[in-house]
This record gives sequence, C-alpha cells and structure tokens, in this order.
Amino acid sequence: MRIEARIIAITTVILLSLCPVFMDYIDSYGEETITVKDGNGSEFVFSEPADYVATIGVGPTSTVIDLGFADKIVVCDTYSKSNADDSFDILRERIDSKDTFANGSIFSSGRDALITDLIYMADQGKFDIKTDPVLITGSKSYVNPTVDELSKYGFVNILVWEDISSYDELIEYVRTISLIVSGVVTDSVQKMSDMPDEIADVLDSSGIQRHDAFYVTYSGSVMKVGNENSLANSMILAAGGVSLTEDPSKENPTYEASIPDLVEGKNVVVFVDSSIWKSEDYLNQLNNQLGPYADEIVKLDPLWNNFTIRSTEGVWVMACAMYPELFTGDVPSSSEVDDDGMFPYLIASGLSIVVILALSYYLMRK
Repeated sequence: MRIEARIIAITTVILLSLCPVFMDYIDSYGEETITVKDGNGSEFVFSEPADYVATIGVGPTSTVIDLGFADKIVVCDTYSKSNADDSFDILRERIDSKDTFANGSIFSSGRDALITDLIYMADQGKFDIKTDPVLITGSKSYVNPTVDELSKYGFVNILVWEDISSYDELIEYVRTISLIVSGVVTDSVQKMSDMPDEIADVLDSSGIQRHDAFYVTYSGSVMKVGNENSLANSMILAAGGVSLTEDPSKENPTYEASIPDLVEGKNVVVFVDSSIWKSEDYLNQLNNQLGPYADEIVKLDPLWNNFTIRSTEGVWVMACAMYPELFTGDVPSSSEVDDDGMFPYLIASGLSIVVILALSYYLMRK
C-alpha cells in the first residue's frame, strides 16, 4: 500500500499544481475585453459580446444575420427591412413581432424616426446606450449628422464605415462585427479571410495563366468600369483574376471607358453590377457594346458587392467563372477557428486525464 499511497500523493500534487493553470485561464477569459476599430480608426472596447445591436445599413444588417445573430438586432434601417433577399425574412419576422424596429434611416427624411426607434428600445431595456453598439455604413454627408445626433442623446459606441474599397478592408470590417456580436472570429469569417490564399495556391500549383476580367456598373447615365479602390475590382484580384481596368491615372474607383476596346481580341470575363442586369435597357446597352463577347457576362448579386460577409460567395463565383476547370460547386468550408486561449486548458486537461487513467490502471492491476 506504500506504493499506492505514493502514487495517490503524486497524483494529488500534480492535479493541485494544475489548478493555477485552470484558474488563470478562467480568470483571464472572464475578464478579457474585446477591442476593435471602426472604419475611421476609432477604437472601441467591450467587456463582453453585445447583448443588443443596431445595424444601420444593409451591409451590417446582412452581416449580423449571416453570422447567426439576427436575434440581437433591435433596431435597423428601412432599407434593411425592404431588402428582397430571403436572408432578411428573419428580420422582417422580428419587425412584425416588434422585437426589431425599422422606421428610419441616416438620411434627413428618416433620421428622426431612426433616433426615436433607438431611444424607445433603450427605454424598454432592449438597448444600452452606454455599452451596446450602433453599426452604421454610408457616406460622410449623411453619417456625420446622424452620429452627432446620437451622441447628443448619450449613445457611446457608434461604429462607422463610410467606405470599404478593398476585400482586405472588408475582411477586417466583418471580423470586427463578428467580435462584437459573438466575442470570437467565427469560422465563416476565417473562411472569408483564407479564400484568396487558397485560390492562389491552387492557381500557382496548376501553372494556369491568370484570366483577364473587369467589373461594370452604371451611374451618372453611363457605363463605368472598376478601378483601384473599387470593392468589386479588388474581389476580382482576390479571386485570382487580372483586372484590365485598373488605371492609376484616374482617381475615382469607377470611370467611363470604351468597353468594346477592352474586350476586343481578348479572352475576358465581365462581372456586371445589379444596377445593370436588373434593368433590361441597361443590360441590352451592355450587350450591344460587348457584341460577340456578351456570353462572358457574370451577374453579381447585390450583397456580394456590398459591405457584407456575402462577398466570400462573390469571390468564389468569380473564381469559378474565370477558372471553371479548377473551381466548381459551393463555397468550400475552412478549417475550424484556432482559439489560442484554450491551449493551456487543453494541455492541463490532457495531463490530468493521463495521470488519472494511469493511476486507475495501476490500482486495478493490484
């Protein structure tokens, strides 16, 4: 029994020595804060994932929904409410049941209603103006007056994104929202981040030549193509394509160009914004300019070329369109999220199990 007593004593010492590891992990995890930055570089600190969130803009609303946290949205804007995508149906159900209010917007005609919704939810205990976040996207001329008004009423965590011009910036934006609503970088965000590298690895190993492509939209009564600082253009690059329309001499993210000249004599894929393909007239105009290359049109879903996590799908569709021999099917899943904070816990647990099993085996043999 002396040997057994010694083993029990040693086991006890080991387990006691592991207690600080468990306690330190639990304490640090419980006290860990979430620090993020918005599109203007302003820093925000949250003690825990938000219980409630206001999403002002289709982009943040769609992203929170797709991350799986629609039940945290207590206020959104009228444009989110009216968005035709099926994913917003869950939001409309919440609006019908008055769990979410969506009567306003950042525009002057809807700003008062937006602020009224937020104040009402705060009064009902459904939103904490000191801790819960308001996520806003839009142009500075409309966002700034909205932020000023909200600040006057005491709202503290107002995160703003006035422009996102690259896929990398979009990843950081989605990562920020994921941390705010869930406390972690979710698997879907990791997939979004990993996709360009995974596509590049396949292309590099295949030795295939990178495909020419460009993006077309419609604004100011003319067809325009994507330039540097255009989100859709950066998605083409993330998908492994070569953009034919990047022109450093032009400052704007889109500009008018001769589309027939761009496609003449080239094997090119043309990615078309919904501003064109939703209009029969505009689409016919584009087809006429493309001539025999009209079959190379790929329609972009409005949520792909937007401030949403859906851009992952857009990049994958672009890669499939340019390299059908390499990429097909649904968006591939990524590896599980690596949570480094769990490492000490897993090590300690593993050691404990090994010791206990060894002791049990020895005593049973006796």
